[in-house]
Amino acid sequence: MSDDQPTPSSPQPRRELVVPARDVPGLDVSVDIDVAGEVTVHVRGELDRAGRTVVDDVLRDLDRYGMRQVHIDASGITFSDSTIVDLVATWSHRFQRRGGALALVAVPAHVRRVIELLGEGELIDDAAGDRKGPAFPRPLMSWAADLTSLVESVHN
Repeated sequence: MSDDQPTPSSPQPRRELVVPARDVPGLDVSVDIDVAGEVTVHVRGELDRAGRTVVDDVLRDLDRYGMRQVHIDASGITFSDSTIVDLVATWSHRFQRRGGALALVAVPAHVRRVIELLGEGELIDDAAGDRKGPAFPRPLMSWAADLTSLVESVHN
């Protein structure tokens, strides 16, 4: 067995799916899915109304593929207006209706200020941001096969 192949006892690698930001300059969105089923959407750059369409598309696809526990990593957001509040509130409600959860994590101070000024501080999940423990139950391990198929289909 070669050194770069994981052994059955070694941790499974994380796989990152890069989602092109289509026609939205200044925005980069990628999805990191580990084989245990933890999904993190990384948003980097400016998140405004134009950028929201890209994030909506990503979350819609994750929802369609049955992902129910999703983190949005906001650490790379350089600018956001009230769009982030509507985005997180809308998708959090959708995931909750389907028995899931959406957590906004790693929120930088300038984005946190916008969210809190709009009176929506409860949208920020500080517990999930430190990654010491999930803010919601981990998905079932049976998702691992579906996730692997999803990753492979995106890369092909």
